[in-house]
Amino acid sequence: MSDPRRLVGALKELEGNPEQLAAARETGHCVVLAGPGSGKTKTLTTAMARALVEHVVDPRGVACITYSNECVAELEARLSTLGIGPGNRAFIGTVHGFALSQVISPYARCVPVGLPADFKVATRAQSRAAVEAAHAAVIGGAEDPHRRWQFAVEKRRRDVDRSRPEWRGQNPELANFIEAYEAELRNRGLIDYDDMVQARTSRMWRMDSLSVGISILCGWQKTELPRLQTVSGGRLLVVPDHDRWK
Repeated sequence: MSDPRRLVGALKELEGNPEQLAAARETGHCVVLAGPGSGKTKTLTTAMARALVEHVVDPRGVACITYSNECVAELEARLSTLGIGPGNRAFIGTVHGFALSQVISPYARCVPVGLPADFKVATRAQSRAAVEAAHAAVIGGAEDPHRRWQFAVEKRRRDVDRSRPEWRGQNPELANFIEAYEAELRNRGLIDYDDMVQARTSRMWRMDSLSVGISILCGWQKTELPRLQTVSGGRLLVVPDHDRWK
């Protein structure tokens, strides 16, 4: 739980910068766009603390999702000074960590995704073996399956909504390859990292159903914002990399 007294002090420190203070006090969707060293992290941690104290009512919480474990460590250190630690209605971690710990592990048995209760994350060797088996079943031939899989990875990450015609309308053989690969993983009780993101961004996993009142997203690109808005039932505070916001 955020410490209200520390929050008052943190907000007071932002009074010298009206834009930072406005971002920390914002009650709707907000994008914080600024260069390195400009105080983005301080602003978002203050906003997270304020949300927990003033707006997000138990049992709902705040998810602060970033793109690397190094960023997670920095955010945890900053948030600890405001009395916020992981687990106290606050998730601080990567998108894969969020998908695995907050979505897939608790809810996998509630929907027909084909995962056993004791599923595991595939190792690199296990993923490669599944690629080879899927390639043999769907495509065959003497080509290198991993070379073809590079194109499949791009499609898998781009075409997240598989109900859209683009999924099969653009290169159906690649779509079959991907689905065969995922079936191989399921048969072995496995899931991979892209599976986690696919499950996280699926319409069945809306943030409002996960009791997330506000989502703080660090390092995301502008092109990802429309999709993020469709899966978020709460507020979004997006803190992108300045160079990637184009």
